[in-house]
Amino acid sequence: MSEYCINSIDAFGTKPFLWRNHPFFKIKEEGRPLIIAHRGDSSNAPENTLLAFYLALIGGSDVIEIDLKLTRDSKIVVLHDHKVNRVTDGRGYIRDYTLDELKKLDAGFRFKLGDNKVYPYRGKGLTIPTLEEVIFNFGSTRFLLDLHSGGKEMAEELAKLIIRYRIYHRVLIVAESIFTLRWLQNKVPECAFGVSIIDALSFGFAAELRLPYKPMTDSIQFPSMWRGLQTINQAQVSLARSKGLQFHVFTVNEREYMRKLINMGVDGIITDKPRVLREILDKTSENK
Repeated sequence: MSEYCINSIDAFGTKPFLWRNHPFFKIKEEGRPLIIAHRGDSSNAPENTLLAFYLALIGGSDVIEIDLKLTRDSKIVVLHDHKVNRVTDGRGYIRDYTLDELKKLDAGFRFKLGDNKVYPYRGKGLTIPTLEEVIFNFGSTRFLLDLHSGGKEMAEELAKLIIRYRIYHRVLIVAESIFTLRWLQNKVPECAFGVSIIDALSFGFAAELRLPYKPMTDSIQFPSMWRGLQTINQAQVSLARSKGLQFHVFTVNEREYMRKLINMGVDGIITDKPRVLREILDKTSENK
């Protein structure tokens, strides 16, 4: 544990929170941001499927961002929405499905390539994966785990999987709820952590108003846009760096904005187009 720095005692528990220099953030090519594939290579394959994750990796991604939900029988599956309607041929809330019922749905049913009314992955056997499937199929891959819901039950089931498979250094955990995040920080402190909504808002205000800021995390995930306006500025990047935090921006798909963020020195860019970001970074490296 010597590679970590003990920062503070968590306000929601008693264990020291460990931060900075976490192995999750190591990168072979120093001086460039992590390429974080948003739900996999979701511009070229159905989001949050094993195929999208595979394409993200062969396209040069460092990390894959995935969303977690619980089924009726308390299995953790990878899906963003609370309902299955948008991405499958089914209807209804995911919490109302058992895992067996969920596996009968076609996760490639609604995916279209470009503006063409072509559905290349219908009937190709793509299903909503479980988190365990993802762990097994991508043995050394790093994942940003995004918890939108599930509360204490989700946190408990996730902690069990992390401990069972000892994937502490392969996951970065973010959660909407500050209570869920703090519980996990105490249960599996060896993992890397991001922010809750409250954490992100606190960071944003501190950067804007030059207020004192004491982090309880390893990294900040901040939106690239708010109501049509770009939200990222140098003050945020500087504050994160002064506190030893990684600064990640989501979700960035425009080439010029990617270049701007690279020049600002952000530590990670979350994108639906990881191949585009890889291409820009490679060209930037060649020109140095």
